[in-house]
Amino acid sequence: MNIIMKARINSIISLIFWGITSLYLGIGGCLKTENYNFVSGQYNFNDTTKVIDISNDLPYSNYAELKLANEDNKSAKIFPFLSIIPGYMGLILTACFFGMLGGIISILKDIALENIKPEDTKYFSIPLLSFFTGLVILGINYIIPTILVIGENKIRPITLLFLSLFAGIYTRQFYQFISSIIKTKIFNYEN
Repeated sequence: MNIIMKARINSIISLIFWGITSLYLGIGGCLKTENYNFVSGQYNFNDTTKVIDISNDLPYSNYAELKLANEDNKSAKIFPFLSIIPGYMGLILTACFFGMLGGIISILKDIALENIKPEDTKYFSIPLLSFFTGLVILGINYIIPTILVIGENKIRPITLLFLSLFAGIYTRQFYQFISSIIKTKIFNYEN
């Protein structure tokens, strides 16, 4: 097997591995927060009526806590790591791994539309940069509302998921945009 064929196989395996991993961990992270949002939209977590789960005889503070535990248990069958991560970690996983998935989509777009060979792509650095771009998007999701709104704000995980995905797809343009905003709006620097 020649060197070019090995490079092509390595790049394809890398893209497949990171794509599947990103999708799995990103959806799992999103699910942690989405379960809470789903239950809190239907039930009141401030209710003081204690309930007991008859299937395992466990007491819960209220019906919302019971429903959340049931949703988390169903999710843990597919995503077992959900039971051990704190809620904020779910947002970090969602942002980073959907950013990475966006980077992989960007590479696949180049392969499909620009006829770039898989081995000629930046199949390691673009997904890695896009992973961290998702973290930047998470930070922006926290910063912008706190600048504009006084009071409690919550990040919507589905919105975060798609913002991270799109930022990952357009990583280069995203950083050019952010750089221009910082230069012109924050530091008043004009070329």
